[in-house]
Amino acid sequence: MYRFKIALLIIFFSFAQNVFAQSKTAEPYSKDEFPSVLHDLRRAEIITLGSMPFITLNTSLIYSFGKFAAHGFDASYFTNPFSTASDSSSYTQDEQVGIILTSIGVSLCIGITDFIVHSVKNSRLRKKAMQQKNKNITITPVSEDPDAVLLPQPDGTYEKGDNADD
Repeated sequence: MYRFKIALLIIFFSFAQNVFAQSKTAEPYSKDEFPSVLHDLRRAEIITLGSMPFITLNTSLIYSFGKFAAHGFDASYFTNPFSTASDSSSYTQDEQVGIILTSIGVSLCIGITDFIVHSVKNSRLRKKAMQQKNKNITITPVSEDPDAVLLPQPDGTYEKGDNADD
């Protein structure tokens, strides 16, 4: 009976919290809310975890084929990567650990490589933007620029002081 009362109180307070809670929509993140390094880390994390199943499949297939080829293409040494644990042609526990650790290592290398490439790319873009921002602006008068073309105003006249005959 004691447990029932506690469970009833927990259920009541969880519903009461939802009933009396103020509804407020979350404000979306702004572009500059997180540093670019965190965006690059998140991207590397997604790529690392996303590549893991494909890398694991490829690692198991390469291992099976390597073992098969190393034993002179004897069919008894071919390990089926899709076999169940009760099947005699399944991987041993040491082979499974080796395949998983290799897959994790390769996936991490892919994620770290992506992180480095994007960090260098973003660094170059920032450096280029700073160079353009700090670059001196030179203003060349129209009369000194040989490539400049004098355009008439909408009413067909030229600005005062300009020579339209040039």
